[in-house]
Amino acid sequence: MNSQNGTVTLTVELVKAPTLAVIQRMAPAYHEAGILIAIDDVGSDNTYDETVDLLPFVDTLKFAIQNLRRQGATLRELRPTIINWMTLAQREKLRFTLEGIETRSDLEMVASIGVSRCQGFFYSKPVLPDELQASFL
Repeated sequence: MNSQNGTVTLTVELVKAPTLAVIQRMAPAYHEAGILIAIDDVGSDNTYDETVDLLPFVDTLKFAIQNLRRQGATLRELRPTIINWMTLAQREKLRFTLEGIETRSDLEMVASIGVSRCQGFFYSKPVLPDELQASFL
């Protein structure tokens, strides 16, 4: 964390929502170290009921379009759900990241509803850390 001169922020993504007791115990240590906490896959793998009590202890909500696309939902059909999660994040003063952006059309649609943090294959494919480090040398 300290070797990047403050240019990189480490985020721990929780793919399964922990219990309230666990996050209350772990969040202060992560935050004190400058590490952000994200709940991944909200709206699919992690429901509102599983996450709502955790919101005071996290920094980011991540909504994964690709999880719901696999079930046959289109981006247009997901628009109201995306807006609901984004609004919840804004109300709680959390970051909101939309995962699964694959095309310029995806990006244009989500930008039209105000999503500003996105990730997905449209930007790049994931690489292993040693491959990433080699590209900087």
